Amino acid sequence: VSKSSLIVNCLWFTSLGLTLFSALCAVLAREWLAKYIPVSPGIHSSDACQRLLRVKRAQQWRLESVVTGIPLLIQLALFLFSAGLVLFTWNNSLALGVLMLCLTISAIVLYILDTVFPLLSPACPFQTTASRFFPVVSASAKYNASTSDYCGSLPPIRTYTFRISDG
Repeated sequence: VSKSSLIVNCLWFTSLGLTLFSALCAVLAREWLAKYIPVSPGIHSSDACQRLLRVKRAQQWRLESVVTGIPLLIQLALFLFSAGLVLFTWNNSLALGVLMLCLTISAIVLYILDTVFPLLSPACPFQTTASRFFPVVSASAKYNASTSDYCGSLPPIRTYTFRISDG
């Protein structure tokens, strides 16, 4: 077995392993999140307390970080598979290898740009899972989720009650 074949197989099997592991994590995450979605809308104060307790537990165990980390595994698997594909095609056909290398480099550049754009503009909608590892981007996620900058100056909603007379 050639060294090149061994490297390609290592890259591809690592990619396959990461993909299968991320699929397992996604199924588990769906089960975890199903516990946090109430079956009924809940109208009693005990229902609200139960939901608050679930949210606090999810924050304590960093459920959001675990669930949002799953796409990172898939993205890593994609890059490993692409690297293996470049090596495989490079050894068999130089023209096809160069084409695959150009496509892979283009995908990596796009991914890096999507990761860095939120550092340049906090309101940037283009983000990757890796973007959240930068403290500035994590802080801007709160900015993006907040509507107070846009709706803070709006007057409060008023409710009106109308009485319909019988006569």
